[in-house]
Amino acid sequence: MKYKKIINVFVIWSIFSVMNCSQQSQETIIVLPQKATNRETFAAKEVRRYVYQRTGELLPIIRTDSLKGFENNVILVVKKDRSLIKNLQDEKLKNTVSSLNDQEYVLQTLTKHGYKIVLLCGGDEIGTLYATYRFAEHLGIRFYLHGDVIPDEKTKLQLPDLNETGKPLFSIRGIQPFHDFPEGPDWWTADDYKAVFSQLPKLRMNFFGLHTYPEGGVGPEPTVWIGLKEDIGNRGEVNFSYPARHFTTLNGTWGYEPKKTRDYSFGTYQLFERDDYGTSYMKDMAPWPESLKEKNELLNRTGDFFHEVFTYAKSFGIKTCVGTEIPLTIPEEVQERIKRNGKNTQSEGVVQALYEGMFEWIKQNYPVDYYWFWTPENWTWGGNTQE
Repeated sequence: MKYKKIINVFVIWSIFSVMNCSQQSQETIIVLPQKATNRETFAAKEVRRYVYQRTGELLPIIRTDSLKGFENNVILVVKKDRSLIKNLQDEKLKNTVSSLNDQEYVLQTLTKHGYKIVLLCGGDEIGTLYATYRFAEHLGIRFYLHGDVIPDEKTKLQLPDLNETGKPLFSIRGIQPFHDFPEGPDWWTADDYKAVFSQLPKLRMNFFGLHTYPEGGVGPEPTVWIGLKEDIGNRGEVNFSYPARHFTTLNGTWGYEPKKTRDYSFGTYQLFERDDYGTSYMKDMAPWPESLKEKNELLNRTGDFFHEVFTYAKSFGIKTCVGTEIPLTIPEEVQERIKRNGKNTQSEGVVQALYEGMFEWIKQNYPVDYYWFWTPENWTWGGNTQE
């Protein structure tokens, strides 16, 4: 009997809690178009998430193409060409919305029958996403590359009075983390890349580029494969390659001494699952891959890895880029292979064929938007010739 009373009390309390949450969430709703795209839906969910983190209120998301009959405060998440915009009575606002270009947005608070409508509208889907993150900043949230900063103290939900537009100063805005240092992306996991890509739109950035060192002091690095078309398989896999690497604890570059993690002091070895700590595609490949099978495997792993993370970046409207230095430094083993076929590695025809092979490999592996050519760093202090 005693347990039964406790259970009854718990059930009554649970019902009351659900009713209370329902009453709270009826005060403000998030509205999406009936046929919202995935990005619009994600933007609305981001609004709900940040409102919850600041206030503790979990707002319902409603899909509709009309605001008639709603007696609620509304956060309207929409891109400019939706019919929900036509329901708004403010002609000046309609004109502002219709003039929005891609990546631009407007935040506007309207009043209707005593209720607030906060419009978060973009010129395109990405602009709409930018609008939601700007709205979150009005709730007191701040965004950084490493993550979000959210005040500890909860606050009551009060929709702000907004009247602002956002327009990028540059069409391309982003970051270029530099490889070949452990402080950089050399041992980033796929989750690390995705975490960075998730933060970039919050900072209204839309670009991510990577530099690839040639054969030399630290390279060649595996981000870009250098070779001929005939060495690429049907699925983008390579059949011939060369030693390449990104930093691991078994590499000794830039003043870092190579050391197996099992030999780390004061029990810190327990933090590492393997001796050659680094990114996933470098597992069992440090300090260098040795056999042809290992060399090919490393480049194929790299292709799969960046296919996954660059595809993720695209979902946030982020343009990606890879590239090499000029003039093209051909890996020694590739040169030897070309010479065995009786060709001059310095001829324009061979260099062009190598670029065609490189671009074909990238096309089959990476969904990148750009390829960039870097001038060598030593030109800065060593000079160069016209040739």
